[in-house]
Amino acid sequence: MKQYKAKEFSEMLNVSVKTLQRWDNQFLRKMGVEIMIVNNEKLSPQEELVQDLISIIHVFSCRIYGLRKYKKKMSEDEDL
Repeated sequence: MKQYKAKEFSEMLNVSVKTLQRWDNQFLRKMGVEIMIVNNEKLSPQEELVQDLISIIHVFSCRIYGLRKYKKKMSEDEDL
């Protein structure tokens, strides 16, 4: 089984490490899954906020980029 660092795994899921810990306690343990956090970085609240904001910007920029393929359809459709 491949092991991931908490940061790598949280980036794959696009969630914070704290969210992974909450999921571990609430849901995954009930399913028999355990997440071991090997490299738990201690971040200040400001650093966590910056990382969360960067994640939000990344998600919305991907959505905007994904809308490019519908640009022609949106310009032709009067209802949009």
